[in-house]
Amino acid sequence: MPPLSDDQQLSALFEQANSPAWSVRAAAGRQLAAAPRTDQAVEVLFRLLLDPDDTAVTRETAQALLERGDTSPLRRPLECGHGGSCRERESMLCPVLLFELDR
Repeated sequence: MPPLSDDQQLSALFEQANSPAWSVRAAAGRQLAAAPRTDQAVEVLFRLLLDPDDTAVTRETAQALLERGDTSPLRRPLECGHGGSCRERESMLCPVLLFELDR
């Protein structure tokens, strides 16, 4: 079987980001954080940062972005106007950001 193209790998990660298993979504977030930026990848990262079912997905995705030194996708969920309250987003992402800053 030939190796997957970059587009095929991204498509597979987008599918994994929709998995019912939190561990699969978290792994997809970690891998997408390292992938080249596309509009669709940014949208999926945004969704994973706001994962409503498991904070482990949020934590893994945010940590991977921080390890890469890429905080721009972290800013968008903290902005108001994307559904939910600002306080909800802050309560999900701030502990991750504070933990990383303390390292």
